[in-house]
Amino acid sequence: MSKEVFATDAIKAGFQLFGKNWLRHILFVLGYYILTFVLQALLNPGGFKAMYIIMQARTNPGMNANELAMQMNQIQGNVLGRLSMFLISILIGMYFLGYFIRHAQNRFKGFGDLFKDVFTGKKIGNYFLAVILIVLAVVGLSVIFAILYFILAAATNSLFVRAIGFILFILFIFYLYARLYFALFFVLDKGAGAIDAIEQSWKKTKGNEGQIILFLILSILLAILGFILFIIGLLVMIPVIYLASSWFYVQLFDTEDSLATSEEDV
Repeated sequence: MSKEVFATDAIKAGFQLFGKNWLRHILFVLGYYILTFVLQALLNPGGFKAMYIIMQARTNPGMNANELAMQMNQIQGNVLGRLSMFLISILIGMYFLGYFIRHAQNRFKGFGDLFKDVFTGKKIGNYFLAVILIVLAVVGLSVIFAILYFILAAATNSLFVRAIGFILFILFIFYLYARLYFALFFVLDKGAGAIDAIEQSWKKTKGNEGQIILFLILSILLAILGFILFIIGLLVMIPVIYLASSWFYVQLFDTEDSLATSEEDV
């Protein structure tokens, strides 16, 4: 069993780490979203067109369903653009996550150094593979659980049983996600293989499932708070959440390098 790490300590550490370089983190997140927006506009403009058509349909009652479907079909054909954007978004996400991991470890030496550290052939391949395996595991097992739930729901008319089944389904998804949560961190930090990273995440999170689930819930609440506060709130909450996640990872995986927050700070 790995050492116990508390969700509230991770959130506290996230705010403390954010405060040390708050302007850099805000500008980094802002740059990330600007870059993503520009690439989206260049590679997959259909997404923006779809949003415009949907808004137009809501404000124009005269547009019938057939007209809407025809316009949507016309802009959904750019498969290559969507695939390119998906692949590039994963690469950008690697750099994004690596940035916060290095800050949680007090090892950030510059954006160029981070670029060379993150974008190696081995890490890129294992990161993509890990993403695919995690998605398949979460989606596949969730589908199986959902099928069992619907069978149970069909076999009983009890609203109570259905409610309990639905709650267990949600908890199962959170549990599975919590156990696999740090696999991508391990790939980026240690250059581990995809399967080894997933195995290590499953091993290291044992005994901390409850705290990780609580951390995920707290992170969702912080994200909602940031959304309510709009742009400024998100530019603060997003780096706080990622820094807290990275700090949690460092604590669980006993990273060899020094931590950015000592016991006195936390």
